[in-house]
Amino acid sequence: MNEGETEKFQYPEELFLTEGRQRLEVKFNEYVGRLADPKFRDSYRDTLCKIAIVRALVENGRANKQQVKKSFATNYGYPAAEVFDQAWRVIARYVLRGGEGNRGGTGLPEVED
Repeated sequence: MNEGETEKFQYPEELFLTEGRQRLEVKFNEYVGRLADPKFRDSYRDTLCKIAIVRALVENGRANKQQVKKSFATNYGYPAAEVFDQAWRVIARYVLRGGEGNRGGTGLPEVED
């Protein structure tokens, strides 16, 4: 998607993990590792948001956007709306479309069942 274009996909307020739990667990660990890496310092809040969303999915099999945002606010303070919303869209694309539409980043890891 180019700058100025709008994506037609509507992101749900709730995500359900029906498959790919192991891939998201590996992704969760990758995000946690980024917190200690200075090259990711500029995206610290984004990474924290992604961790909160993926944690809810892995632990509960579902994530409600408003509940995750509220929990995040309790632990870390209120995230900037655009940062949290972008993190939600990235994780939603992983869950709903295997990451299709995400630009850059490391993608979902391949894991053996």
